[in-house]
Amino acid sequence: MYAIKSLVLVASLFAAGAAMAASSVVNMDNVNQSQSGNRNKQELEIGTAASSLFTGGTARATVSNIRQTQTGTGNEQSMVLGRAGASLFGGHTSTITARNVSQTQSGTGNVQRLKAGVAE
Repeated sequence: MYAIKSLVLVASLFAAGAAMAASSVVNMDNVNQSQSGNRNKQELEIGTAASSLFTGGTARATVSNIRQTQTGTGNEQSMVLGRAGASLFGGHTSTITARNVSQTQSGTGNVQRLKAGVAE
């Protein structure tokens, strides 16, 4: 009897978690981010869905004409397009459609990162 009660409790938690799954649907066009100077940090994240213990995230992003620009020294820039968080028991998906996405930097000692369609 104890095993059946435990099984019902676990099944109920999974059902409740699935009903509250995180999702993100984003459509963006013509986004520009620019920065000049030294030792700056610039981040751009579009279409992010977090997760919980029982449910994964679903992220869908359709983007076009997305630009990041930095000038100077010792700068850092990062861009994430479509990130779905993972969970312990739920799945996660990330779907991205992108056109004309760019990152540019001028100067020395700079760092760039770009992630697209991330499921982690």
